[in-house]
Amino acid sequence: MKRTLLVLMALLIGAFTAHAQCASGEIEVAVEILTDNFGQETEWNLLNNSGAILASGGQSGAYASNTLYTETVCVAASECLKFEIFDEFGDGICCSYGTGSYFVTVDGTEVASGGDFGTNTFDLFNCPPGSSCGDAFVVTEGSYTAPSTNTWYSFTPIETGTYAIEACNNSCDSKIWIYDYCTGLNWAEDNTGTIYYDNDQGGCGPQAMIGGALLEAGVEYWIRIGSVNGDCIGSIAWSLAYNGPVVGCTDPTACNYNPLASVSDNNCVYPGDPLCPDGPDLIVDSLALANSLYMDNMNVAANDCRVEENCLNGYGARDIIRFSTHIKNIGNMDYYIGNPSANPDQFDFINCHNHTHYKGYAEYKLYDVNGVELPIGFKNGFCVMDLECSGGGSFQYGCSTMGITAGCGDIYSSGLDCQWIDVTDVDTGLYTFVNTANWDNDPDALGRMELNHLNNWAQLCIYIGRDVNGAMYVNQVPDCSPYLDCEGTLYGSAQPDCEGTCAGTALRGDLNTDVEQNVLDAHSYVLDILSNAISPTPCNDLNADGEI
Repeated sequence: MKRTLLVLMALLIGAFTAHAQCASGEIEVAVEILTDNFGQETEWNLLNNSGAILASGGQSGAYASNTLYTETVCVAASECLKFEIFDEFGDGICCSYGTGSYFVTVDGTEVASGGDFGTNTFDLFNCPPGSSCGDAFVVTEGSYTAPSTNTWYSFTPIETGTYAIEACNNSCDSKIWIYDYCTGLNWAEDNTGTIYYDNDQGGCGPQAMIGGALLEAGVEYWIRIGSVNGDCIGSIAWSLAYNGPVVGCTDPTACNYNPLASVSDNNCVYPGDPLCPDGPDLIVDSLALANSLYMDNMNVAANDCRVEENCLNGYGARDIIRFSTHIKNIGNMDYYIGNPSANPDQFDFINCHNHTHYKGYAEYKLYDVNGVELPIGFKNGFCVMDLECSGGGSFQYGCSTMGITAGCGDIYSSGLDCQWIDVTDVDTGLYTFVNTANWDNDPDALGRMELNHLNNWAQLCIYIGRDVNGAMYVNQVPDCSPYLDCEGTLYGSAQPDCEGTCAGTALRGDLNTDVEQNVLDAHSYVLDILSNAISPTPCNDLNADGEI
């Protein structure tokens, strides 16, 4: 019935069709797209396992609304295929604004369909075993050869300890991803959703190596073996080996206590001993921040959870400044965060990424030329892990047990979700952009304080402007003086209140001036707006856009 209705709709509203006649040894892939009320937002690609695009449609807003498009392409019968579809606004093609849909068939047999998918979705088909986590090859310790890039393996350790997973013995640029879940996983080329990940940081050049993944006995993990931009053509050699249990001081009263250790090394050092290490020391890499900053834009759907998480300040078209956050531990002790079950108050379990985040990890702020903080920044929670060990440390921590080893660092690149500040409503002008780590100056889960909190701060002076077409841009400004708060404190937190008093007590949104922001103020807003008895001021204009 559904197919009949589509044919009738095609006759009524016009169908655009391209057909192919397939040769022996080929299969016919047909893609049908019925657009919704905003056809220009939809585009799709058909790719092979190497990432080459075999067919596509809708690029650059080419699709009309409420129209059926069909394209047919012949591909080799041996090709593993990926169909991906995108909606620019993030509300799919069904069912908010019309009843669009997509159908993909291979030689007349349906292999993928849908329409209600948010920003994007994808389907794999005509693929051999190992092409997704759902049909991963089951492995134990040993050496293996992945038949192609993006081959998946399932591994359940017999013993708890660290494992070495490496793909060093290849001439191509290999990558490794390790996940602790499969259902609902929308895997990507970066480290989204991983518990361990390596792309050139593991210690064997452009090849991938995770030398110390801490894995728990009896837990299933999924290992994905791939390459950078399809660089590995053909098979990829890799291996999986058990390093053994973590060995170290197991006495919690010792100053060199290792919470990961299950076997004692009989070498504990106690407070007062000159051999006691000093502590962890986190820094934000200023150069990485400066080299990664750029302006971008995006469309945000009305149901986008990132608005609720405060990493976006509104819906529709948004201007965002993207950047990377690279946090290093230059101290001589690990910054240990632990796992959510042991320290639940330190973690956020409900977020857009469906992965546990450490709450107090990073904060992004924007100050105007008078040192006043704009109400657009936010506190970002991450999965904190060892992604590079350029300072001489050894990889230990992942998303299941979080931390940063002394001599290692964690990197959240500019392409990841919420690695931005939303500047849509910011006026043109000079600003100081600040990226801080451990913004609340917390000790780690073992009570270890950082040696220095001043170096948790990285800043850039920037100019935000608009070109002749109204498009926003950002430029970095040299000679950026260290930020002083209104009391003259370096990197201080004192701010003028909404009445302009330094470290004052007036609260934004406190309409009845009872020094509380509560439901009474919300009621006052409603009454004053309805009676047209309120005008925007710094104290009542909560998003500083000049409107109530």
